[in-house]
Amino acid sequence: GCGRICDAGVAAVTAGCARLRSLSLEGCREVSAWAVAESAAPLTSLNMGGCTLVSDAGVAAIALARPTLTSLSLRLCKAVGDPALRLLAKRCPSLTALDLSRCGAVSDAGVVAVARACPGLRELDLEGYGESITDVTLHALARDCPRLQSLNLWVCSQVSDAGITDLAANCPLLEAIDVRLCSKVSSLAVLALARSCPKLTAVLLERAGRVDDEAVSSLADRCPDLKTLDLGWCQVGDETLGALARQCHDLQTLNIGYCDLVTDAGLATLGKGCRRLQSLDIGGCRNVTDGGLAALAKSCSRLQSLDLGGCKHGVSDRGLEAVARHCPNLRSVNLRFCEEVTDRGVEAVRLACPAVQIRR
Repeated sequence: GCGRICDAGVAAVTAGCARLRSLSLEGCREVSAWAVAESAAPLTSLNMGGCTLVSDAGVAAIALARPTLTSLSLRLCKAVGDPALRLLAKRCPSLTALDLSRCGAVSDAGVVAVARACPGLRELDLEGYGESITDVTLHALARDCPRLQSLNLWVCSQVSDAGITDLAANCPLLEAIDVRLCSKVSSLAVLALARSCPKLTAVLLERAGRVDDEAVSSLADRCPDLKTLDLGWCQVGDETLGALARQCHDLQTLNIGYCDLVTDAGLATLGKGCRRLQSLDIGGCRNVTDGGLAALAKSCSRLQSLDLGGCKHGVSDRGLEAVARHCPNLRSVNLRFCEEVTDRGVEAVRLACPAVQIRR
């Protein structure tokens, strides 16, 4: 963000851009909504994320002046709540993308109003609402927004299997869902997503409720286009890795950190089937050793990011030397708490991968 830009600057820019349709003011902390509302520019896309002066009244002014808005980000606008959402619902029915992550007093009531009024909604970010967003919101989205493609519920700890199941059954175009730290979301929800949402490419489940091999294997079988999968701390192991290797050959990003059921055999299988992997987190996997790491590295030469943090005794210089031989594109390696790794292994990686950044 440009911290020194203020409303006067925004007004001057928009006054001279009569055809301006997209404007990002993200992080401009001295900008309120009034300059945008008063501009004559025919904006349809507006990003005011982190503009902390934006309030309900300012959003109301934008909604009144910009009824053709299709994309709006209010991320981290702490003075924005349900009153703004109710007016957006009345005035901006063409919204297809809305980011409300970590705003102020946003609750089910405001999001339900938007869902009811904006049936074309495709992207919705609701990150950070530990108490105020519940299954009520998910049932409304299921009922009113059948074209939904992306939903971020990170840290929305009151949503549950029932809400996700209803959403999956009625939003078959869903491509991305984030339910990290949603402790009431379990394998039942994952199975529902697998049954009803075959277009899924990104599923984030880290520290959700109990998610097991059966559910994730079903997801892999029915959603072969998966590219991003976050299973950190889930109860999954080699069975899941086998299913991914069989079905998800385009997988690029995988987090299986602290999945105690993962072994060297599973990593070897994963590598043979998912050769396009670019980012892998196996930090804290206590049953992974140099052998599994070497087998995976041999198959996954496109790796750019590798997290081994917390592999205290299983990974040593030998494993890192194998990585250095086979993965020349590495940009990031986390070796924190890898007690068997010495300067020798670190130097091998640095010599083979000149652009790499290593955390120790």
